[in-house]
Amino acid sequence: MPLTASELKVIRKLYDRFDIDKSGEITPDEFGDFIKTALKIDLTAYSGDEELPSDLEKADLPDDEIEWLLNGIDINNDKKASFNEVIKCFAAIKDQDMLHLSMISFRGLDKKRNRIIKLKDVKDNNVGVIGGKLTRDEFISKMQETLGEVKNTINFSEYFRILTGGVIQYDYDPYEGEIGQTIRSAYCILI
Repeated sequence: MPLTASELKVIRKLYDRFDIDKSGEITPDEFGDFIKTALKIDLTAYSGDEELPSDLEKADLPDDEIEWLLNGIDINNDKKASFNEVIKCFAAIKDQDMLHLSMISFRGLDKKRNRIIKLKDVKDNNVGVIGGKLTRDEFISKMQETLGEVKNTINFSEYFRILTGGVIQYDYDPYEGEIGQTIRSAYCILI
C-alpha cells in the first residue's frame, strides 16, 4: 500500500525542517537528526496540514548506524538523501517490502558501490533490515545455512537470499540503475 497523501505531507514537512541549508537535499550533517526523528514519528498521527511539534521524539541511533542508513538510502551515491530516496525508504518500511529494505541494507554496507559487500564490514548493528537486524554471528550462521558456506564477499542476490530465503536474479541491481556498473573481465587485450 503506497504512502497516503497525508503521510507524504508529514514526511515533506519533516524533511524540510531538517534541510537546514535549504539545498533541497539532506546532507550528512543534517541526516542524523532527520532520521532519528523520522523513524520515531507516527505518520498517521498527523494530517500533514498542521505544523509538526518542535519537540518530536527521537530514536536512539549510534553514529555508525546513521552512516549505514544514509549510505543505504542514498541510491545515486551523491552522499545526500533526496526527498525521493527518503520516500522510497518510507514506502518500503510501510509495506514491509523485503526486496527494497534489503537493498537499503545492502547499499549501506557496499561502501565502494561495486555491488559486493565484504564479510569484514558486517557488524552487529548494520545487517538485516530496519526493524529486524541481525548480529554478525547470526548473519554468518544464516549464510552458512543458506549458501552452504561462509564467503568473504557476497553480491546482492546472495545477501537477499540470506536475509529472506527468497531467490532473485543473480545480478539484480540494488542501485536500480542509478549508478554505473563496474565491468570486470578476466581477459586482457594487448594491441
